[in-house]
Order: sequence, then C-alpha cells, then structure tokens
Amino acid sequence: MAGKLNLIFSHKFDMPIWKYRISNSGDYFAFELRAENSDELKFLSLDMKEAKVEEIKLKKDDWWTTLYDVDELVVYFKRYDSGANPVILSVIRWNSDTKSEELLPGDTNITFKKNSLVTPSFYTPENEHYTLLSRFIGNIVDHEPNKSGIEYLEWNNYISLSYYTGVKNMANFLLTVNDTKEAVHHICLAENLTGIGQDTFSVDNNKLIFVKDNCEIFIYQHG
Repeated sequence: MAGKLNLIFSHKFDMPIWKYRISNSGDYFAFELRAENSDELKFLSLDMKEAKVEEIKLKKDDWWTTLYDVDELVVYFKRYDSGANPVILSVIRWNSDTKSEELLPGDTNITFKKNSLVTPSFYTPENEHYTLLSRFIGNIVDHEPNKSGIEYLEWNNYISLSYYTGVKNMANFLLTVNDTKEAVHHICLAENLTGIGQDTFSVDNNKLIFVKDNCEIFIYQHG
C-alpha cells in the first residue's frame, strides 16, 4: 500500500510565479516571478539539498528577459527585443556557483539533459472517462466537480486529480489518493477563479510539485 505524502519543502514568494524550471537531477529549481500590476520581475534559485532560496541578480533583467531552463547549477535566460514579433537578442548563462553570467549570441544552441517532468492528462466532459473521474472524486471527498475539466495522473501507486468547483467564482482543488482509494492529500490550490489552468501539478520521480495561490511552491515526497 502506498503511504502518506511528506512535505519536504514549501516557500511563499512575494510575487506571482510566472514559470519555474527544474534540473535533471531534481535538486535545483529556478523561478521567474512577475508582478501583476507593474513591470517588476525577479529570478530566484532553489537548492533542494540545502533548502535555500536565493535571488539571481542579472546585470540587466528587464521585462524582455525570461527564464529558459536549468542545467543543474547553470541557469539559462533569453532576452528579446520589444518588437511586435519579438526576436531573441541574446542568451544569458548564469553560474550559481560563481554568481557570474556569460552573454551568448541569441542563436546559441543550448543542449543538455533536461528534466522529464510528468504532467497530467486533461479530460473534458466530452471524454468518455470524465464521468468516471468525476464520480471517483465525489465518492472520496464529497465534491462535485464542475464541467471545466479534470487533470489526471497515475504515479508511484498514487492517483492525483486536479478539478474545479463552483460556477462564476471557481475553486481549484488537488486530490491525491493511494492504491487503496484513501485520500492522502487534498488541498485548495486557488479560489475566486474565472478561468482554468494547465498542468496545475507535476511529478518528478517520487515528488509531487504544485503551486498554491500562484505564489507558493509545495514539494511532497512519498514514503
């Protein structure tokens, strides 16, 4: 029987998480944060071995700079021009050990072994499995998902499902059950929503990763 999920890391940021990337080993994260009502942005790193979050301070990090990917302790960014059809001006290679950056041409080919995060499948009411998933959720947590869709993923003897309730002001919930259909984790990811998200959670080997309220990262591990 699959056991409970243990919280191994969480952190609440002071701005919304625009995107994040994870190294192939799963030990290193990079985050791009962007303010909702201004052009302010930040880049941060997370070293899972030390559970330490640090800001990545680039020499120039304007609105047109964005996080690309992570190769262990090296983080790549792309900087675009401000035209109607943005063109990549340069690639920035940030070394987290030396806290230094290297400016590369925009057409630089970045190759390394990337993390193969597993993301859920999305089911709409038109799918033949939707009714079964909706009933499954209702039998375990007494919620009736609305018709927005359900994200579903089987991993390590667990099933995780992301679903929505309500009509005008929706709420998004994440439910994880074990192989005996016991709820081992259930959380509200966001409330007062007018639309739905995509890939609201992911799995990296034996770790469940999700963002709550668009600004707080959670990482759970089974065992």
